[in-house]
Amino acid sequence: MNHIIQVEDIVKKYPKVEYNSLDKVSFVIEKGERVGIVGLNGAGKSTLLKIIMGILNPSEGTVKTFGKNPMHNRKQIAGKLGVVFGQRTQLQWDIPVIDSYELLGSIYGTANIDERINYFEKYFYLEKILNKPVRSLSLGQKMIAEFVGIMIHDPELIILDEPTIGLDLEIKKKMIDSIKNLDISKTIIFTSHILEDIYDVCDRVIIINKGKKVFDGSMREIDRSSTPAKVIVTIDNDELFLSSESYVVRHINYGIFEVEINQVTEISQFLQEVTRQNTILNLEIKTEKLERLIKSLQEQ
Repeated sequence: MNHIIQVEDIVKKYPKVEYNSLDKVSFVIEKGERVGIVGLNGAGKSTLLKIIMGILNPSEGTVKTFGKNPMHNRKQIAGKLGVVFGQRTQLQWDIPVIDSYELLGSIYGTANIDERINYFEKYFYLEKILNKPVRSLSLGQKMIAEFVGIMIHDPELIILDEPTIGLDLEIKKKMIDSIKNLDISKTIIFTSHILEDIYDVCDRVIIINKGKKVFDGSMREIDRSSTPAKVIVTIDNDELFLSSESYVVRHINYGIFEVEINQVTEISQFLQEVTRQNTILNLEIKTEKLERLIKSLQEQ
């Protein structure tokens, strides 16, 4: 078995908190799996990641990352990890991005930095940011620089904690596409409280609510009919031609359309169809609240 992560009955308790941050959570992640960990803010997602990385110890239960206790083997495990975690950065604030990459390459003993940078160039046009200090970059550019930075040493396990927060549509799409196209041997954990952010990347989803695991299964096992979407799209002309008759379209104003989509999973298909003939000027996606999905899962 190629267990990358084994979590067994882990509990994490904090004083003066009404429920455990994690409460008897168990699962196994195999090599090459792409797993979304979903939950509302405060559900325990970040705590779970910190335990997997060896930053925190569980109050109860056991965890193994690459077959080892992550707290006791942090140095060995760190060389196999690539992590985008919250607002933390491993890049140096006042030096050019390329210098940070060279520093990271030296730390990890990576010889082929140029090859790694060239691979991501096709997604992100890195030449625009490589020679700029991190402090001068926009939010989207910083996230791009951070993501490429964690990939410099070609990690086996990639942990992405809310990597799309605050990104505009174009950069978000580039980020998702680059993650989707990583080598199939890479194991990916992608956390979010927004389901549609992980639909394109992950084959499996684990839903955490108030520290408890309420769902663990394939994306297909979620009743997608219960997660319709409403998209408000602004394009560069006043006609929107769609081949599918399943979309319900309402013309709001010049270039602005409200489109009802049966399933969240059809959003990418819808956007591809729109961009074949139009430039998208603005996009707003409204889906069923995650709270409602969690409630329905707990009632099953």
